[in-house]
Amino acid sequence: MLIWYQIPDSEEEIPLEKIPESATIYGLKKAILSQNSTELKNKQIILQVIDPNENNKLVTLNEKIFKNRCENDFDKLIKIYAISQMNLIKVVEKGMSCN
Repeated sequence: MLIWYQIPDSEEEIPLEKIPESATIYGLKKAILSQNSTELKNKQIILQVIDPNENNKLVTLNEKIFKNRCENDFDKLIKIYAISQMNLIKVVEKGMSCN
C-alpha cells in the first residue's frame, strides 16, 4: 500500500517512496521532509487528510489520532482515511491552513 501526499504549492500527487520504520506521525513527517528536502527545507509541517467516515471533515493527523484510530499502523491509516491519489495527505506549513 502506498501513502499518497501533496506538498504546498504543488498539484502533484506524490507516493511516499519508503514507509517509515518508526510507526509514528513524527516518522511520517520526517520521511516526507526527507523525500522533499529541497521544497520543504527548514519547514515545520502538519499533515491533514479528509476523513470520509466523518462527512469529509478535514483532520489534522497527530500522534493521539494515529494511536487511537489507527493503532500506530500505517496500513490502518491508509484504510481508515481512504488515502489514495484521490484523497491525499495534505502537507501544510505550520501556521498555514489547508482549504
